[in-house]
Amino acid sequence: MKSKQSILWMVLVFTMFISPDINILHAEEFHVTTAAEFQNALTTARDNGEADTIWLAAGTYNASDNAYEFTFIAVDGEDYALTIKGEDATTAEDVILDGNAKYTVLSIKQGNAHVTIEGITAKNGIEGISIFYSDKITIINNIAIGNSGSGVRVYSSGDTTLTKNILKENRTGVYVSYVSSTVTPANIITINDNTVLGNNGASGVLVSWSGHTTLTNNTIMRNTSDNINGGGVHITSHSSIILADNSITENTAGGGGGGVYVENFSWDITLSNNIITGNTSFSGGGGVYIESSGNTTLINNTIMENTADSGGGGVRGPTYSGGYTLTKITLLREM
Repeated sequence: MKSKQSILWMVLVFTMFISPDINILHAEEFHVTTAAEFQNALTTARDNGEADTIWLAAGTYNASDNAYEFTFIAVDGEDYALTIKGEDATTAEDVILDGNAKYTVLSIKQGNAHVTIEGITAKNGIEGISIFYSDKITIINNIAIGNSGSGVRVYSSGDTTLTKNILKENRTGVYVSYVSSTVTPANIITINDNTVLGNNGASGVLVSWSGHTTLTNNTIMRNTSDNINGGGVHITSHSSIILADNSITENTAGGGGGGVYVENFSWDITLSNNIITGNTSFSGGGGVYIESSGNTTLINNTIMENTADSGGGGVRGPTYSGGYTLTKITLLREM
């Protein structure tokens, strides 16, 4: 009996004094307060065989204190989910990652699982939030502001959802590329309930050569593209495109499509219930410019007071040979 009691005490001592060290190495949750702790958590999470959550306390985390961008590069076979978020009771305004004008603020690479980023500000970087080669991405309730490249950059990944973010005063608000339906038919890009404001240089929303794309209920305002198409929205896709219930106003394109430019070679394009007003194109299609050989449907949109230098103040296109349907469109004072 005494022998059994001794064993139980040994187990208890082991649990009390050894387990904490094991948790540090292989914990599912990290609570960080400094730049060094944040990077250490990212480094540990890359190969610990766990689904990790990194909680950031309120404060400013400078990449220069880390001597590099905050980086997560998963090892081969690390297919576990990664969540990065502000602590409970914080908002994105409270948790600030600063790129110090020379680093990508937060870089996630080579993860084959679900990446979620929630409730942070990424500012003053080359890119704000950059995610490459991840299986599934959710970016929610963040702020990306003042980055010299994209506020959010997603490349060659799986299903991508951006919702309830503020993407402001970057070169591009959000840039998604090669989320490809030719690789996995289920690859879908969903961009909804975001504010995309005052991005200057390469469109507010730029989706390039990607899968099924849906933009709903976004406010896309006062963005510009220099010498390229699509001031507010530029989508080049080989899958279906849906824009619904968006407000796309006061954007400017150096090329075609001051408000919206969409290009699609075989699939359907649908624009419904959008307000597209006060946009300017220095080429054609002040409000909307469409290039497509698929079926294009515009239904119940308000397209008004847009201007273009060379045709189609309100809508221009499609320029290829697809079908074209206009239903319940309000076109007022187009120039």
